[in-house]
Amino acid sequence: MEIQIYNKAYVCRTKEHLWFQETKDALIAIGKDEMTVEEIAQRSDGENFFNAASKSRAREICRTVIRRMEVVNNDFINYFGMQNVENQKILVLVMVMLEDRTFFDFMNEIFREKSVIGDYNLNDAEIIRFIHNLQEKDEKAATWSDASIQKLKLYIKNLLKDSGMLKTEKKTSTIVRPIITPDFKEFLENENLNVIENILMGVR
Repeated sequence: MEIQIYNKAYVCRTKEHLWFQETKDALIAIGKDEMTVEEIAQRSDGENFFNAASKSRAREICRTVIRRMEVVNNDFINYFGMQNVENQKILVLVMVMLEDRTFFDFMNEIFREKSVIGDYNLNDAEIIRFIHNLQEKDEKAATWSDASIQKLKLYIKNLLKDSGMLKTEKKTSTIVRPIITPDFKEFLENENLNVIENILMGVR
C-alpha cells in the first residue's frame, strides 16, 4: 500500500470524531461484498445507514468514512474484518493517520517521541506547541484561529481516547501504548506501513 499522506495539505478538523462503529460498519459491509462505497453513500442519505442524529451529521460521517476508505486497499479491509475490537480501533486510527496530515505529523513527532523516551504524560500545552510549530512552517496553518486551535487540540485528544490510546483522569492525560502483536506487526510491514509501525511501537 502506498502512503500518500506526505502529499496532502495540513487540515484543521474540528468537528470529526473517530466514529469507530460507523467506520467499522462500512468496512465490514465492503469486506463482505454486501455494499459498494456508492451504495453506502446512498443508504446513508436515504436510510440513515450510520444511525446519525440528523441528515447533516449523516452526510458528515459518510464523507469522513469514505475519505478514510479511499486511502486503504482490500488487504487492509479484509485484515480489519478478522481483528478484535481493540485492534480494529487502532486500525481506524491508522486510517485517520493516512488521510489527515496534521494528525499524522502529531503522531509521528509527539506521540512516537514520547513513547520512545518513556514520557507518557500528554498535556494540552504540548499539543498547542505542536500546532504553533506547524503554523510557523505552513502558510495555510498560519491562518488558523485560536478558537480553531483549541478545537483541533480536542480533536486530537478525542481520537486518541476513543481508540484506547489515551487515558484521562481529572486534568491528567496519559498515553496508553497499544499492544502490537507479531501478526499485526507483520501486516503493517507487508503493507509498507513501516512508518505507522514505528509510531505505534514507539521506535525511531
